[in-house]
Amino acid sequence: MADRLAIAALLDEIAVRLQATGENPFRARAYAKGAAAVRGLDEDTFSARLGAGALERTPGIGGALAAVVTDLAAGRRSDLLETLRTTTPAPALLAFLTPRQAQAVTAAGIGTVERLREAVASGRLATIKGFGPVTARRVGEALAHAEARQRRVLLVDARPDAESLAAWTGGTVAGAVRRWQETVDVLRVVVVGGDAEIARAAAWPPLLGPAVEPRRVRGHLASGLPVEVYVVPPAQYARVLLLATGSDAHVRALGDVPDGPDEAAIYAAMGMAYVPPELREDAGEIEAAQDGTLPTDLVTLADVRGLVHCHSTWSDGRDSIADLARGAEARGMAYLTITDHSPAAHYAGGVTLERMVGQWAEIDAVQRATPVRLLRGTESDILPDGALDYPDDVLARLEVVIASIHTRGKLDRAAMTARVERALRHPVHKIWGHALGRLVDRRDPIDVDVPRLLDAVAQSRATIEINGDPYRLDLPPDWIREARRRGAGRFVISVDAHSVGGFDHLAYGVAMARRGWVRRGEVLNTRDAGEFAAAVRPG
Repeated sequence: MADRLAIAALLDEIAVRLQATGENPFRARAYAKGAAAVRGLDEDTFSARLGAGALERTPGIGGALAAVVTDLAAGRRSDLLETLRTTTPAPALLAFLTPRQAQAVTAAGIGTVERLREAVASGRLATIKGFGPVTARRVGEALAHAEARQRRVLLVDARPDAESLAAWTGGTVAGAVRRWQETVDVLRVVVVGGDAEIARAAAWPPLLGPAVEPRRVRGHLASGLPVEVYVVPPAQYARVLLLATGSDAHVRALGDVPDGPDEAAIYAAMGMAYVPPELREDAGEIEAAQDGTLPTDLVTLADVRGLVHCHSTWSDGRDSIADLARGAEARGMAYLTITDHSPAAHYAGGVTLERMVGQWAEIDAVQRATPVRLLRGTESDILPDGALDYPDDVLARLEVVIASIHTRGKLDRAAMTARVERALRHPVHKIWGHALGRLVDRRDPIDVDVPRLLDAVAQSRATIEINGDPYRLDLPPDWIREARRRGAGRFVISVDAHSVGGFDHLAYGVAMARRGWVRRGEVLNTRDAGEFAAAVRPG
């Protein structure tokens, strides 16, 4: 039976291909909405509703779509999808062409991105009806830009597909996903087995263009992301998993890698301690593993006891304080910070002083009904002059202050550095929120003198946030390591959650911390509620 993530990928492909036909856009949107609905269910709920024939109870899934999902889950082919695959362009082409253009180049025998690139280079594209030199040049520029980005996709988008593929094949996720890289250029899975496992890998429903080799299956997703499945005998599994995990630089530095019963035994045979996947970047981890200085107490998901940086309906969150508290309790958390936006973030419903009274009253009421300790806080804007939003006497009465930049992100380097440094040196204790303001692959970091600001953290009452929002992942791991070297190794791992579902960001934050070599004792929210509250108290 196909898992829900594989089914969602197929529904997405149907939606993209329907959109390419130019017919009935509402039908295409229905499939896209259905894919999101399937992906949004947890595995148990999906299985229960599927088994009971009750998928229609899921918002976004009507009777007709429920029948399609049921067929796909049972391993039956979708006649609609098979027809669309023979009559519509490859979805990967639609990243560069309009549906009509994609149909034109497909009719001309250009059915892949590689063929499209060749057509641009040879000048053939400009001769196809509907193009011409100017349009062909623009397509070439888009292709070049995509090639420069190496067809990488965000970790948060690649991870579900990688886990789906691993579940389908019975294998283990490898590559950049296993190392928790911010972006991924190929999905890799390693499987123990032989011909039967190779055949099963080639039949994974989202896999397009499967190419079967003696010990590998290759192909790509509808998005164009390459897929590689390695199928190996048991004796070679650990070595191939290590090699397929990478990074390339780490593997090259290791040299000849022997077989072994597991990765730890392989590292031991090479005279070094086990190197966790998140550290395998040839950034000093091999030398540390050889001389015994590699940290053995890197922070883990199980170490974190409180959820930091949470927004409620008092600003731009989607869930109430009571909902957040219940979600934290269900995850076994001891405490939760209610850190809604400050007044300057009026576009996000920032909490004014007048509204703060009501917010605190609601926090107190919810606190009486939950064992999770609720800490009154704010995500205070760092204003253009470096001051913090809210008067100092109000900041001092809060229990936690996160200081972040949300506006005027294009100041020149000197002005931006001075702005942030003033905020960091403010006498209240504050957590430096999503420090560089980046959005992975979408917005560049602010232009600041980062070492100077890390020194300011080390010399002031400040803590660095490792933001787990998978679209931010800020501070980046290289700067986390630099912070530790400069004596600024005080961190919180945050979820930057705007709903209960956002609590799942914690795993991404922990992974970024591990990539920065952060140890358990360096993370304030591994402490119990009382110790954490004392450590971050502003006043």
